[in-house]
Amino acid sequence: MCRLQLVGVSDSFKADIEITFARASWFKQEKSNLRVQFFGEELRVIADLCPEKTFDMVLGLIPQSEIRLLLSPEDPPPYSIVNADGYAPVLFVCDHGGRAFPRRLHRLGLDDWVLEQHVAWDIGSGEVARRVAEVFDATLVAANYSRLVVDTNRYPDDPTLCTAKGDGIAIPGNIDLSDAERVERMEAIYHPYHAAIAQQLDRIRQRDVIPAVIAIHSCTPVFNEVVRPWHFGILWDTDPRIAVPLLQGLDALKGICVGDNEPYSGRDPHDYTMDHHGEAALIPHVSIEVRQDLIESKEGAWEYADILASVLKPILANAELYRLLTPQDRVEAT
Repeated sequence: MCRLQLVGVSDSFKADIEITFARASWFKQEKSNLRVQFFGEELRVIADLCPEKTFDMVLGLIPQSEIRLLLSPEDPPPYSIVNADGYAPVLFVCDHGGRAFPRRLHRLGLDDWVLEQHVAWDIGSGEVARRVAEVFDATLVAANYSRLVVDTNRYPDDPTLCTAKGDGIAIPGNIDLSDAERVERMEAIYHPYHAAIAQQLDRIRQRDVIPAVIAIHSCTPVFNEVVRPWHFGILWDTDPRIAVPLLQGLDALKGICVGDNEPYSGRDPHDYTMDHHGEAALIPHVSIEVRQDLIESKEGAWEYADILASVLKPILANAELYRLLTPQDRVEAT
């Protein structure tokens, strides 16, 4: 399903739009089950199938003064798919590796130095994710936009979905954000990203294989003046199938410090991507944090990606992994 969403449409435009569409001959002939809906000040044009001509014709009927698309043709797409034909039965995802801002949002009014901080993105996570996906011939779905635009790892009703303050820094463009503006960002970025993850997992299922999904994140080396010693953090809740052997394997490596649900916990309600695509679907899953100071360069990212891949290899090579979680498998993480 594809959607064209306009926010802040005028009352006069609302009064005219249905008549305008009804008079358009192509509207009656369109085969994509196209609908026009109003939600307060929002107009949504929804099509089950999405030939480009559909929205070109829609835009041709709408006065330019009414068009406020969040993502312009000059903006990057909401997500990237790396190695789309990857053979491995595991999908890697990267929620916070993106740094883009829609041109229309003017970087949310933030100074350049903020955009380089953890509050805006998981430094190095994208490079680690691309490298491990390459090692395993796996597909990666990576969000392209900064978490400050919309956080793809939050539940839709989470107040930090478009946070007004992060790491003590005010986010001007998110202060007093309306419900319509939140919905606009979700429609443009959040929902397409999660739809892409679901589509890639379904692609693996079409091979009669239960897929696994692994999320790659990064964390700061210091938080609230407390030093974090962990090179890797393994976050999990009730599915130990990847997490426990991964913890054991990393812990056995000389010089590597690994955290079990540190510095965050897989039981945290902010962990939407794994909760939704992994835990709810009963497929093998885990979320992995890598300390940012170790992976801020490409060389460092590849080094720690290769360390991670070396421990993941025997785990992901086990054919018994690829099945749905049973009650006997479940272990409550501490």
